[in-house]
Amino acid sequence: MSANETKIELEAEDLGFYIYYYGVMALLMCVNLPGNIIVITTILRHRDLQINSNLLLVNQAVADLLYGILYPVYNLAQIKILPSVVNAFADYGLCTFFISQVLTVVFCSPLNLMVVTIDRYIAIVFPFRYEQYVTTRSTIITIASVWIFSEVYSIAVHVIYPPKSEFQICRYEDMYNLIQTLLLNIGTGVIPLVVMISLYIQVIKVVRKQTRSIATQFVSVNSGSSSDQANSRKDPRRKENRSTALISLLLLFYFTAWCPIVAYFLYVLLSKRTPSAYIGATCRIIVFTNSCVNVFVYSLRLQNFRKYMMKDLRHCCEIFRKCLQSKRKGFQIHSSQCEETSTSITNNMYSSHTKEEDISIVNI
Repeated sequence: MSANETKIELEAEDLGFYIYYYGVMALLMCVNLPGNIIVITTILRHRDLQINSNLLLVNQAVADLLYGILYPVYNLAQIKILPSVVNAFADYGLCTFFISQVLTVVFCSPLNLMVVTIDRYIAIVFPFRYEQYVTTRSTIITIASVWIFSEVYSIAVHVIYPPKSEFQICRYEDMYNLIQTLLLNIGTGVIPLVVMISLYIQVIKVVRKQTRSIATQFVSVNSGSSSDQANSRKDPRRKENRSTALISLLLLFYFTAWCPIVAYFLYVLLSKRTPSAYIGATCRIIVFTNSCVNVFVYSLRLQNFRKYMMKDLRHCCEIFRKCLQSKRKGFQIHSSQCEETSTSITNNMYSSHTKEEDISIVNI
């Protein structure tokens, strides 16, 4: 078997595999869909949150929301115990189009994260030029460019590497060989990760330099008191630690989400062994979690976002409570009306029966 013909042969999937894989995917969907919808509606509902950097977060939430819808449907088309669904998606045109759109959304998410990284890089490295470079117009153009480039990338992949027409299940491992699949995962996961790491390293250097300069200035101003010196040193160092921890957390989670599946395909390519279906499913689950957590990591650190999000959630709970109360009242009114109706019917029946008895007595 040549390198171009290398193919992934998956082990047979049993009922336990379906319960594990699709059960976890269903739980992640319960986090992905409402979480990203909350982020989108919260930022778009409140004018205070509608700044340029938050518009990028909305775009990230839209991409993750679409990924949370398309990717589970793509996996649903691979359940062998549902032959009607598998045969419906096994059409070459439908399967190719669906995989291309999944690939577009998959590539759009890390590309948008890279844009958010560049936005933070400009804000920290060039703080006085940030408002000049990052405007509403440039942000909208950037968001549109991210989606256009993602769609062009997906089309280019299908033009350069046309999918195989001989397949029984709509699965990109069956439509592409192993090297092509590995390149797709490297292009969508590893390359944006390398760009973000290089930018964040520069950001960390600038943050440390700025905080040290601020600490030195605080010490010179408050040199009369030793306690003031300690507090002045502690405050900027705490800010530095928070910024460094946030950046490290983002990079660590992104690395954790994408590297297992790349390592999985590298192992298959080098060892030529049949992988376990559970290992491949676990790698895909880890990648899918990236769409459930990224937006929260970026958004929940914003104090105004948390305030408006809790306000909206309380408002929704209040509306839900009022709806339940109105339904309860309506049910009580309906039940009381039913009782009155049944009572009147019983009284009518009793009165009619009494009249019949009186009539019979008169006849006698």
